[in-house]
Amino acid sequence: MSIPRKTNLKSNAKKSVVTVSFDDPAAHKEVIPVNPGHVEAGCLEGDWGAGDLKLARLDLKHAVDTRFADVTPGHYVYSRSTEDYFPLVPPFPVIFLKARKGYMQNVEPGEVPLICYTKAELAELGGTTDKNRPDLTPFSPFCDTLLLIDRSAHSEWPDTIMLDVGGAKKALTTYRAKGSAFSEIGSVLASWEAYQRMTKQRLIPLWEQVWKLGSILRKLPSFSYQVPTLARLNEVTSAESGALKELAENL
Repeated sequence: MSIPRKTNLKSNAKKSVVTVSFDDPAAHKEVIPVNPGHVEAGCLEGDWGAGDLKLARLDLKHAVDTRFADVTPGHYVYSRSTEDYFPLVPPFPVIFLKARKGYMQNVEPGEVPLICYTKAELAELGGTTDKNRPDLTPFSPFCDTLLLIDRSAHSEWPDTIMLDVGGAKKALTTYRAKGSAFSEIGSVLASWEAYQRMTKQRLIPLWEQVWKLGSILRKLPSFSYQVPTLARLNEVTSAESGALKELAENL
């Protein structure tokens, strides 16, 4: 995929761009080195790290999406691959462990966009989120999230590893909110944290808050589309808090 030529786009920009996400091998720079002379029998050898994990994904099913043809638009899809998935009917409770904002290049369907995670990197790429700057490469904000879904959201979780968090079974997954979903997910999380700061409340970590993840059909004069919804429910129990903190800090 070629980058549109811009007068201020540096020739080495593609090399400097950060293209990471929670399920990308480059997402975690830190690895746990293994001493070849002290490897226990049956253990993995080499520099394995969290970036080598392949986590399940959560997607909101859109009517125009050709994947997951048997899933009702407006429902969510928990998938390990395009062949291994099942639907989740909203709304259901989730806990966010991490939420990372980034910038994604606006490209045509089928093209692979450039991704970066800071405004400095965005500027180095000659990119902008300002729609009034046609001289620059257009990007849009998005956020990668790592979250837990309570087992009660689905009657059966085939071949799914469940984490025991304070006595409750939960499934770990990633969710990328981009386009219109960013303002419904990323902006809601950011606004909640900003409100706590403005009112001088105790800043509650992401993992201590339970949210209700839903979806609605947004109607415009010429078309309609599905968007996620997010609303606060309650704080986690004291039994869950410590386990969630440890989990978030080690992923």
